[in-house]
Amino acid sequence: MERLKARLIELYYESLFKLDTPVEGLREWLDAVRTAGIPCAVASSLDRRCMVEALDRMALSKYFKAIVTDEDDMESIAHRFLSAAVKLDRKPSKCIVFEDDPRGVTAAHNCTMMAVSLIGAHPAYELEQADLAVARYSELSVINLRRMFAHKGLSFMDMQKQIIERSPPKRKLTVDTIF
Repeated sequence: MERLKARLIELYYESLFKLDTPVEGLREWLDAVRTAGIPCAVASSLDRRCMVEALDRMALSKYFKAIVTDEDDMESIAHRFLSAAVKLDRKPSKCIVFEDDPRGVTAAHNCTMMAVSLIGAHPAYELEQADLAVARYSELSVINLRRMFAHKGLSFMDMQKQIIERSPPKRKLTVDTIF
């Protein structure tokens, strides 16, 4: 099993090293997200060196504040997503995962994150659990993402840190009497 896993990783790396341009519309999408001040992270099962080399080769490194890779030793896809949220200093419920695999969509939801499916590797009907499904990045806008969180208000993408109280709130003691 380990030999097959190693061979699969080898084949994946070979195809990754052939890529020198990102998917059509990705750079424009990342520019829009960056302009809106939305921090981004990459979560991958690749090793850090290969991930950073691929991002550098496609000139995408500048868009990502955090990278979660195999070296971070996460047990599952959900752990990778949660680690990315921690590295971005954001609540998971204020994160959106872009995923092309149904397992990744489920993992995002299990982490209380929203999920945008990228149709391609899997057909749309397999990605129906996603909060939004698109075939191309050109179909997305920052407004679309904000609408996904409409019930949470317009400030959902603003950076927020957890406020830690210095002392726990005091409770009032009352006595209930039943007559």
